[in-house]
Amino acid sequence: ENGAELNYTQVFFRWGQIPEAESYQFNIHNMGTGEELELNVSQNSALLTNFMDWSSTYTWFICALYADEETPFCSEIYSFDVNPLPDYFPDVINVSMYDESLYQDGVTIMDFESLNFSGGLDRNGNPIWFAGKENFEERFVFTQFLENGNMVGFGPGTGYEINLDGQIVFETPPDVNSLHHHITKTSNNTYFLISATVEDQYCPEECNDMLPDEIPWQGDIFREFDQDGNEIWSWNTFDYFNLTTEYNPYYVEIYTGTLEMDWTHSNSVFFDENSESVFVSIRNLSRITKIDYASKNLIWNMGEADFMNEIYFNQDLNFSQQHSVQVLDNGNLLFFDNHRYLTPELSRCIEV
Repeated sequence: ENGAELNYTQVFFRWGQIPEAESYQFNIHNMGTGEELELNVSQNSALLTNFMDWSSTYTWFICALYADEETPFCSEIYSFDVNPLPDYFPDVINVSMYDESLYQDGVTIMDFESLNFSGGLDRNGNPIWFAGKENFEERFVFTQFLENGNMVGFGPGTGYEINLDGQIVFETPPDVNSLHHHITKTSNNTYFLISATVEDQYCPEECNDMLPDEIPWQGDIFREFDQDGNEIWSWNTFDYFNLTTEYNPYYVEIYTGTLEMDWTHSNSVFFDENSESVFVSIRNLSRITKIDYASKNLIWNMGEADFMNEIYFNQDLNFSQQHSVQVLDNGNLLFFDNHRYLTPELSRCIEV
């Protein structure tokens, strides 16, 4: 749009098709440097990936070219700004390895957790997009890139869908203030997220003698919301796991009585349309759980057998504290194994 302010340097231009135009001449001018670019394109759009600079103002216009060489019709002149990179974006990003024969086309979008923001890089490590902090309470943690060009992510307790300019398209209701780790959007235009929940329950035998008979356990509720912010599905770990046996003694042993005992610490939720199932990653139990969406029945658990009442698989995959469980197009399961508390403590990705 005319007068737009952009947080990215790969820019898609589109204009109304002009009748009888055989092609278009696209012209763009950097007002600061004087650099100009002229392209002849056959369609009424153009994508520029290497011309834009941060902290710059541009003007552009197009002219319709006709087959009979009549006088071209030229549009009005439009302008836009590419914002400066924020101070918190790293000054230097080094690419340690780059195999051009294997690298896939596209953009790498990631969350710079310790710097409190999300950004996008090209294959050479150059910044091409960032999520500004001004529209969010504290930060935007990127979790998903959508086919419509928007992004899904979250800040402290709140989930969002935003466009590339950082404008909020969807925000979870105010009462969902315990969202953590993950939010995703489905092709049904609904949002799955993880929300913490706390219940006072008995203190297991691993508790130290200074603790009361009941302590606050922190579990998780996996929740689905429609675009209007209405909750349409939920699944609570307190309703489906056995508290007397399905817990990790380590987190009881280190519990001091302050805050809550970190029982499940789930970190991802994924809805698979083909199987109509919900897959969740429960970090502190080193467990992946498959849930039937319609009935909410637990189909299976995969992971650390010591923390399970029922063993569903004979294979011991020997993973620990996993993250980012998702189902691939081929039906296989992919996740990141932190391999924490195992020897050697070497992280890996696993496809099952």
